[in-house]
Amino acid sequence: MLEMKDYGPLVQQEILVEEQIETALEFLQLAEKELNAGDIRQGSGKLWGAAAHAPIAKTKQLGWAHGSDRELTSAVNNYAARINDPSHRWLFGLAEKFHRNFYNNTMPQFEIDSDRHGVALFLRRIVDLTRTAGG
Repeated sequence: MLEMKDYGPLVQQEILVEEQIETALEFLQLAEKELNAGDIRQGSGKLWGAAAHAPIAKTKQLGWAHGSDRELTSAVNNYAARINDPSHRWLFGLAEKFHRNFYNNTMPQFEIDSDRHGVALFLRRIVDLTRTAGG
């Protein structure tokens, strides 16, 4: 984790954005480990966490609201429209399925096996766009 120092507001914001990205990537690794070990509930929660932290980084970069699940979903939808890529909405929807699965543990194994890759793709796209300041 990056140590917070007083570099001024703009640099501080960039550090916070990078911390969100690093957290998302760490959660993705943990999710893969837990899902591969058969801990579906914990893996689902970590996969959701990874998919949430990535767009939080982008919303911080853009100065958009992201404090609730509703605001985060709205931000993802607005960003997808802004960059004219509706696949972001669909891929984030896969992540929301894992969020529900953390609580309910009712997702069939074939969905877990296929949808986890879509969530990882979403995360990589958002991380790349955030790091290159795309959109």
